[in-house]
Amino acid sequence: MIVGLVDDTEHTITTVNQNNLNQWQVGLDDALKIAKENLWERTGRQRLTGEGGIYWGEWGDSYDSSRMLLTEFIYRLDVDGDPVAYIPNRDALMVTGKRNTAGLRVILNAGAETHFKSGHALSPDLFLLENGVWKIYIPEDPALQEIWRSTRRNRDAADYSHQKQLLDKLQGSDGVFVASFMMFKSKDGVEFSACVWTKDVDTSMPRTEFVGLVTQRASVGAMGRCHVGCRESSPAGPEADSAAISRSAISFRRADGAAAARGEVK
Repeated sequence: MIVGLVDDTEHTITTVNQNNLNQWQVGLDDALKIAKENLWERTGRQRLTGEGGIYWGEWGDSYDSSRMLLTEFIYRLDVDGDPVAYIPNRDALMVTGKRNTAGLRVILNAGAETHFKSGHALSPDLFLLENGVWKIYIPEDPALQEIWRSTRRNRDAADYSHQKQLLDKLQGSDGVFVASFMMFKSKDGVEFSACVWTKDVDTSMPRTEFVGLVTQRASVGAMGRCHVGCRESSPAGPEADSAAISRSAISFRRADGAAAARGEVK
């Protein structure tokens, strides 16, 4: 996450840049301090509603998510364990405790909906406030992890798709292939992400849970028989022996020769 400054007037909200700071003759640290003080002044505690150890902001002034910067305010909340915040969108701030499994499930499910539907998307990640510092937090509970992973995959899929379009235009004919971020679901319902890396082809790859290593070339008509080694690229990836892609040009098979399990392109 990146913290920025804005000049909020009656009709517009404009990003503050170095030229503005120079004109105002104020340094970045001082400007951030003033901005937090201004945010405090417009932060009424009654606008943070709580139930069952879960709190959500109802300010509706485009700064709900920014209030996670007011750590003194967050620490006053009655939560079970260190505070965990979720800011899926600009106008959303949800807070619960690290030990509140039910609370974490509620905010993860709520954020999964609003992140893609409410506009001004921010982050699909949870943030843990520990010793006054926010850091990305991955829940220990496997079921909660999967809710988080699902939102994370969909966010990455959208971002990499947009990035690929731009890179394809920029790279032109320089010989670098931009791999697609693909999502699959195995026969037993396990979802995962993957991309393909073809031997001897310079490739710009997205970060995925699995990488398919293409070991032989084939014509378009023969691609259905083109096998690839499937290697896990992230420690948080699914524990699947193998996967195969249906309705796709390539089938996945582990390099150790394990039998493939049918899957579907999501």
